[in-house]
Amino acid sequence: MNNFWLICFTTLLVGGFAFAADISACGAVTESSILTAPLTNNTTCLNITAPNVILDCAGYTITLNVTTNTSYASAIYSDQANTTIKNCNIVGPVANNSYGIKTYSAANSTVTNCNVTGFQYGIWFNRVNMASLAYSKINRTTISSIGQAPIFISNSNKVNLSYISAGTTGANTLPITSSARGVRITNSNNTYISHSNQTSISQDTYWLVTYPAKNLTLYNVTLNTTSNGIYLYGTGTFSIRNSYI
Repeated sequence: MNNFWLICFTTLLVGGFAFAADISACGAVTESSILTAPLTNNTTCLNITAPNVILDCAGYTITLNVTTNTSYASAIYSDQANTTIKNCNIVGPVANNSYGIKTYSAANSTVTNCNVTGFQYGIWFNRVNMASLAYSKINRTTISSIGQAPIFISNSNKVNLSYISAGTTGANTLPITSSARGVRITNSNNTYISHSNQTSISQDTYWLVTYPAKNLTLYNVTLNTTSNGIYLYGTGTFSIRNSYI
């Protein structure tokens, strides 16, 4: 009798475990996978081509070596539903048309525990219905052209940012509302930003810029700056609660 229950328990345990494939080179990701080595590429490195994929970088670094402003390359790209990207360190140049993590029409996307440095957009949610970014740091070193931002949300609905740090060091010589040092939102609805603390905000650019956004909520957000915290253009129905701007 005891052996019978042991066999049943073992079968359930093995059957319920989601095995992940090993990844040690750039390419298409067709199933849930885990990195086993750092990766470097000069074009898009990991392209998620199947739904319901969990990509775990396991703390390894993906480096994107883009040398031009016309590469349209991403360290990680997905246009698939139910994508989860976690535990990634991503590094790249501050060049136009380069992206750390880009999701396009990838409904129910999740990015968590990732550090991204560089790129035109460190994280880009584009045409996404329901997405979340949590426990992540997204940083850039300069603003070199119009429209750049560590986090960009465009044409999307129900994007949730929580426990994030998003910032840009270095001076900005462009029009003050043309870019954002933290988050830029365009033509998107129902964005929720919470539990985020950002320091050392420069006065030459806003941390949050919208063009426009509907149903925007900031909750428990702290921006340690003397001026130019947020700029809301054409933004209807917004709420700022328990926050210091």
